[in-house]
Amino acid sequence: MLTHIADSKNQQNVPQFLGVGGGTLLISLANNLPDTNVYKSWLIIIAPSITMFIAFCWKLIFERMTKHSTKVKVKEQDETWQQYSNDLLNDPHLSEKFKKKVQAKVEEYKFDRLKSLQEKILSNESKID
Repeated sequence: MLTHIADSKNQQNVPQFLGVGGGTLLISLANNLPDTNVYKSWLIIIAPSITMFIAFCWKLIFERMTKHSTKVKVKEQDETWQQYSNDLLNDPHLSEKFKKKVQAKVEEYKFDRLKSLQEKILSNESKID
């Protein structure tokens, strides 16, 4: 479900739709209150602010869901890859030459992951400065 949400092309419009819906709901609620009600004018006044708040919250939640979904997907792929490479290295039917190639790819992959992590850390440090 998260990947479906993340892949949607119209996600930038969802916060506006949610916000407009929330604001419209508040205005409708306020219009149905009697004129003597103290909260009627306040609901009408704060409706635009509530609209902006709802849009902001949705955007924040969506960004966090997308990041989490991506992290989970990468972790699952990494674990699958590691398990498969370990299975290949422990398979008694495969030649030593092939196992050496697999081991070289494993080391290359781990080095690339380490390099990627280092670049990410350095990038974050440069943003702080």
